[in-house]
Amino acid sequence: KFALYRQQTSIFSKVAAFDSGGAGLNLTGGDHPLQVQGVHVTQQYFDLFGAPVIAGRTFTQAEDSPNGGRVVVLSYGLWKSRFGGNSQIVGSNIQLDGQPYLVVGIIGKDFVTETPADLWLPFQFDLNSRDQAHYFVAAARLKPGITIGQANAQLKLTADQYRRMYGPGAM
Repeated sequence: KFALYRQQTSIFSKVAAFDSGGAGLNLTGGDHPLQVQGVHVTQQYFDLFGAPVIAGRTFTQAEDSPNGGRVVVLSYGLWKSRFGGNSQIVGSNIQLDGQPYLVVGIIGKDFVTETPADLWLPFQFDLNSRDQAHYFVAAARLKPGITIGQANAQLKLTADQYRRMYGPGAM
């Protein structure tokens, strides 16, 4: 379903998905282990919500693809509290649940999300897979000149198309 929403380029300028974080992750490698809250997001998430990048960058499309590697973007709070505000952490690996993750960026302190996050990980959906049993929230920005009514009409057509492809209980 998310793949179909992303294809609605006639009405949306950006489409992103994110989860609610679920269970925490163990951050190790410092003086003491720390449980952190990670949120999975798609590549356009930070741009869609206007997240200020203060060091490094956010995820590339390749990193948000299946097998795109282990990369992470840190929140300002985690960067300050765990890494002492050292911008040299960008380009370094940190250990999450015993696995190395490359820190590619740091988000500014003014970025506040509904689900508190210490860090963000790429979703890495396989949008061509029929196994789409993921729970997430989707958000989009309308293109200039597109009304809510026009968007709702297009999304209804998309939902109808999805049901025809995958069955009536698929949505």
